[in-house]
Amino acid sequence: MNGPAAEMNGPVNGDDVMLGEGDSVADFYANRGPVELNEDEQVSWQLQFGQYANDPEDLTLPDEEIVEPTHGEFCVGMAFLNKQAFKNHLREYCVLEHFVFKLRKSEPHRVYTDCYYKESHGCMWKVTARKLLDENTFTVRKANLVHACNGCEEPNKNKKCNAAFVAEHLKKTMKPCEEIPKPRQICDYLIWGDLNVEIPYWLACEARVLLLQQENGCYEKSYNHIPSLCEVITALNPGSIANYTFSTDEKGNRFESLTISFFSPNW
Repeated sequence: MNGPAAEMNGPVNGDDVMLGEGDSVADFYANRGPVELNEDEQVSWQLQFGQYANDPEDLTLPDEEIVEPTHGEFCVGMAFLNKQAFKNHLREYCVLEHFVFKLRKSEPHRVYTDCYYKESHGCMWKVTARKLLDENTFTVRKANLVHACNGCEEPNKNKKCNAAFVAEHLKKTMKPCEEIPKPRQICDYLIWGDLNVEIPYWLACEARVLLLQQENGCYEKSYNHIPSLCEVITALNPGSIANYTFSTDEKGNRFESLTISFFSPNW
């Protein structure tokens, strides 16, 4: 036999088995049985996949009925639109319950969390969530929601209550067109009144800035519109002047000035 087919009638991957007439490579691998790895190959396999050997993928739906996320509640079977929605709900739940968790493993298809005080207090609180096959949906597969610790070391403070969480909480509780509250109001009335959690003044300031950016846009994006603004002004107002200047440093371009002078034939 000549050509590529003849080349396959020889040892495959170092095996002494020969392909017979009419046999395919696929048939050979399907019938060859378990593959024995040498010492170097076993070490390589352990380094890449050994950590998952005792952690079988469970991509099926839990036996429990799928549960819609509910404010202040958490249970096995809850389904979320994506991984971020799951993490946001878990953060809100832990702030309301006055405890702290840490991510033990966070990958695109699964999230494992433990109590922050697992090592120091032996608390076995944990939650496991996985992504459904061919979907973005994340479901809670396992959960031990009983704490052996006393929760946060300072009952009225929680490190999971960061600026992003505060901004999102205010966004959900504010009425449409309501004025964004001042930092002191956020500290003393809104967060303390809703969540019974104390936050520092600087954190309330950061949360307010995030809300303002979501409503009005951030400075960086606004400066990016200056070239387009100048083009529109000169195009719609012939004879007008619209110039801007900028400098360049190690961080990139930096806005310096903007000059606009409208032309008027009556002046």
